[in-house]
Amino acid sequence: MTPKDELLSCMIGLACACSNNPPTENTDGLLMAGLHALRPDAAMTPEQLRRLTERVKADKHAVSPNCATCTSRCGRTDDYDMARWHAAPEAVRAEKEAILSGIITLSRQGMQPFIYQALQALCEDWGPDTLHWYAEEARRLLPNESQI
Repeated sequence: MTPKDELLSCMIGLACACSNNPPTENTDGLLMAGLHALRPDAAMTPEQLRRLTERVKADKHAVSPNCATCTSRCGRTDDYDMARWHAAPEAVRAEKEAILSGIITLSRQGMQPFIYQALQALCEDWGPDTLHWYAEEARRLLPNESQI
């Protein structure tokens, strides 16, 4: 797994953890930093990506402290298995890439609740039609001059 894949995997897990638990005071900033690091033009070294990934993991454990030791694991706060992304049908991968591109661009406007929802959607094994709604919603939320 690439350092960017590992970061995205952890960010999806953190967003999913926040679906049932309130984020910490650091969560928004970490997700924003992660989206910045995932930009194609981001100049981050693998070591910088690794450190950011570790901070995201630590925040996920702070959001859901009991999940790490739960004996009845539901998997809802696990890091996303990026092999599922890469093995998905091309239409599903294309929609997930569009969602990710959209929220990266949207994040330049500041943190928004939709970013959590879109990251949570990335972990789902939905078809392209359902995922397309999230890509379109990201485009809709952008000011006209920032369209992706």
